[in-house]
Amino acid sequence: REFKEVNFAISIDGVGAKNDYLRHGSRYDEVVDVANKYFKDMTPHDHIHIHIRCSPTILNVYDMDELYYEQNKHRWRDSRIFWLGSNGLE
Repeated sequence: REFKEVNFAISIDGVGAKNDYLRHGSRYDEVVDVANKYFKDMTPHDHIHIHIRCSPTILNVYDMDELYYEQNKHRWRDSRIFWLGSNGLE
């Protein structure tokens, strides 16, 4: 353990097809699988923090609540959703 604290971000711009459209080449189901794996693998390491990063645009700004509910549905531990320039939502 070299670092006191590590912050790791996963970029997700929407739920389902919206994310796939906004992040060309992305497949939302794969993103969720990878996110679930990271959260599971990092659970024993309390100095590692994983956050969801979202870039709000006119195409997703009215759907941010979906991402918040998705975060809770998957029980992504101690994660916050960060919007560009924000301090995060818990």
